[in-house]
This record gives sequence, C-alpha cells and structure tokens, in this order.
Amino acid sequence: MPHLPPLIHTSLLSSLSSPCSSSDEMLRTIIVQVVCSFLLWLSLYSASWYWNKHRTSEWSDRFVTLIHGLIVTFLSGYIAVIDGPWPLTHPGHPNTTAQINLFCLSLGYFIFDFGWCVHCNSEDELMLYHHILSICGMGGVLLLGESGSEVNAIIFVSEITNPLLQIRWFLRDTGHYPSIAGDVVDALFVLLFLGLRIIGGVWIVDAVVTSSKPYWEVKYLVVCMHHGGCLQNFGGFNSLLLYPIHSMAASMVLRVAFSLIGWLSLYAWSYHRHKDRTCEWSCRLVTLTHGVLATCLSGYIGFIDGPWPMSYPGSPNTTLQVHALCMSLGYFLFDLGWCVYFQAEGALMLAHHTVSIVGITVSLALGESAAEVNGVIFGSEITNPLLQARWFLREMGLYHTFTGDLVDFFFVVLFAGVRIGVGAWLMYCVLTSPKPKWFIKVGGVIMYAVSWVFMVSICRFARRKSIKKYHAWRSWWNKEMNLNANGYLKDH
Repeated sequence: MPHLPPLIHTSLLSSLSSPCSSSDEMLRTIIVQVVCSFLLWLSLYSASWYWNKHRTSEWSDRFVTLIHGLIVTFLSGYIAVIDGPWPLTHPGHPNTTAQINLFCLSLGYFIFDFGWCVHCNSEDELMLYHHILSICGMGGVLLLGESGSEVNAIIFVSEITNPLLQIRWFLRDTGHYPSIAGDVVDALFVLLFLGLRIIGGVWIVDAVVTSSKPYWEVKYLVVCMHHGGCLQNFGGFNSLLLYPIHSMAASMVLRVAFSLIGWLSLYAWSYHRHKDRTCEWSCRLVTLTHGVLATCLSGYIGFIDGPWPMSYPGSPNTTLQVHALCMSLGYFLFDLGWCVYFQAEGALMLAHHTVSIVGITVSLALGESAAEVNGVIFGSEITNPLLQARWFLREMGLYHTFTGDLVDFFFVVLFAGVRIGVGAWLMYCVLTSPKPKWFIKVGGVIMYAVSWVFMVSICRFARRKSIKKYHAWRSWWNKEMNLNANGYLKDH
C-alpha cells in the first residue's frame, strides 16, 4: 500500500479498524456524489457550448463558473450563518450532511474546471494551484469527516466575488462594460473582495489556526486555500484598479469605500484583540491612528507638496489632496456612525463631524478648494493625537503624572496656536479671496466657530487645572518651608 498523507491515512485506518462498514459506505456515497456532480457540470458546459456555437469555449466555461459561484455562495452562506455550526467558534466540528453535499457539488466542479483549464491551456499556474488546493482541501475534509465548517466558510468568502468577476467578463465580451452596470459590478467586486475575502478570510484563518481542535493538516490546507484564492483573484482585482474608471465620481466613491472598510477593519481587529476593553477603546485607537496619519499627510501636502492654502485658496485639487480627503472622509463616516450608534458624543461633536463630511464631499465634487480644506484638516487633527493620548493615560491610571501634564500643556498650546491662531489666518485668506465658492467660505466659518466653542471649554479646563496645580504647589512649598524652619530651630 503506498504511503498516504497523515490526513487521509488517519481516516482510512479508522474506517478499516471499524467493525462495521458504515465508513466504507459513506466513502462510496461521497464518490458517487462527486462523480454525479462532475457529470452535471460537464453536461451544463456541453449544453451551453451547443446552444452558443457562435461563442468561444471560454464563454461556456465562464457560464458554468458563474452558475457554480451563485449556487455555492448561497449554499455555503446558508450553512455557515443559518444551518451551522458557526465556523469561528466551532472549528474542527464533525461534518454535517449539508456540508458533505456542498463539498461533493463543489468538488465535482473544481475537477471539471481544472480539466478544462489544462485541456485548453487557458489559465496560468496560479489558477491551477488554486484549483488543486481546493480539490485537496474539500477531498481531505470529506475523508476526515470533520472540519467542514471552516472549509465551508473559506469556500463562501472565495466564491462570493466569483459571480461578479464572471459578470464583468461577460459585460466586457458583449461591449457593455463601459456603462453604469460595469461601474456597479466593479464597486461591488472591490468591496466584497476587501471586506469578505481579505478581512473575513483572515478572521476565519485566525480562528482555525488558534483553535486546538483541527488537525495541523487542516490548518495548513485552510491557510493555503485562503491565500491561494486571494492570489488567484488578485489579478482581476489589480487590473480593475489599473483600468481607467470612466467616471471620476465612481473613482472617488471607491476610494472612500476603501477608506471606510479600512477604518472599520482596524476597529474590528482592535475590538477582537482587546476583548477586555470597551468599544470606546477600539474607537479611540482608530481616532488616534487617523489623527496621526491625517496630520502627517495634510502637513506634507500643505507645507511641501503644495499648493500653499494661504496663497492659493480655491485652486484645483491635486491627486494627493484627493487621496487625503478620501481617507479622512471614510474615517469621519465611520466615526459619525459609531457616535450615533453608541450615543457617545454630544450635539457639538456630531455637528463637527457632519460639517467635516459635507465640506470634504463638496470639495471632492467640485474638484477644487482642497488646499484650504486640507489646511482645516491639518489644524483640526494636529491636536487629536494628544486628546486621545490623554484619554488612554486616564484609562491606564497614568494621567496624574508628569506625562499627563505634558500632554495637556501641548494640547492647549497647539489648539490655541494652530487651530485658533493659524485658523484665523486661513479663514481670513479664504474669505478675502474671490476664487473659493461662497458655500466653501460658509463652511470654513462654521468650522472655525466650532473650534471657538471647543476653545472656551479648553480655557475653562486650563484655568481649573492651573489653579489646582498652583494650590498643590503652594501646599507643597509651605510644607517644605515648615520642615526647613522646624529643622533650623531644632538644630539651634
């Protein structure tokens, strides 16, 4: 008997050592189901090729791939979300009947498509590698009799983008790709690829790898299936990003969507990583990260890349400015949604976020005035990392230290000097320039007024803390003087 991999060898030994033939019967049933599935996909391909003789053979294969992607996406989603078990909490669970049927259906397709790719020599090595991993993963789990939940989840996040990828090919082949339908398909493909295939897939892999139940062979196969699937579709993802998008608005919508998904993913990772902390901890971490990135990027744009907002308000947007504004717009959308959902902020902060979202959106839509909007972001965000650092110090019990005093000092100085002082200069330049639109000027005045409301609260805080520090210093000084005086009298 030839040497078998441990995954298959263990299953076969357990079946041979069993006094009953139930395992052998199950194996025969699985083989029959896979063969029936293979014949089904082959028949569908033959029927499509017969009815579309004026098309290429790739058309029929893409049609079969589209049908498989739709069916498997719905079935695997139903199994993971409704039928169970949930793959993130039950990796290594015995296979259910629904999972076995799904794997047999999908395994037959992958065997068919792998054969077609080899016969027609139409795909690169990466696609063949993806198919081989999928066949080994599903076949191994069927033989092992467990870990179907995590493989089913990987199939779901892998196949959910496949129908959109095939529809994109059909639109291009029929000449309908440069249309609103093509833009919608592209946007959905990118969102689902990043949100589920990348982020969701990493979440699943982390749950499987960190669990003690699945065999190491299963962990290895899950990691390979996920990474191979991502690399296999990354070619289409990359070509989509490099393909000239027909509308600048669609391009900016995609950038904002990427930004929103990125901040949401950082929040989800922090929440998963710091389960002992509150939701506000994760949100503050996202805010701190955005504050640092936005300050550095907007500072570079304003001081180095240009144009200088004091001299060129209302100038056309540059590429780097558009990237920075889309990044911040995604963050403000995320944070506004978080604040509304958790009711964690007052009306003033919600107004600040709303004005920021409207101002950035208007600048992006007009294609101008990003210089002054970028300047406002720089002045607004330069104090944000200090504000979040102050909150984290308080949470960790380190606020009443020299570090806390230093953070408060720099926060007050930067807020008064940059957000109020330099902000007044920027507002004067924008108001006196004839180039910016009137609503841009109104938005600038509203943002500056909001800053002054914050400044009033900061002044009250600074006054209270200064008085408290002064009284603490006087108390310490009097104590020292008394000790020195008592020591002098005692010595003499």
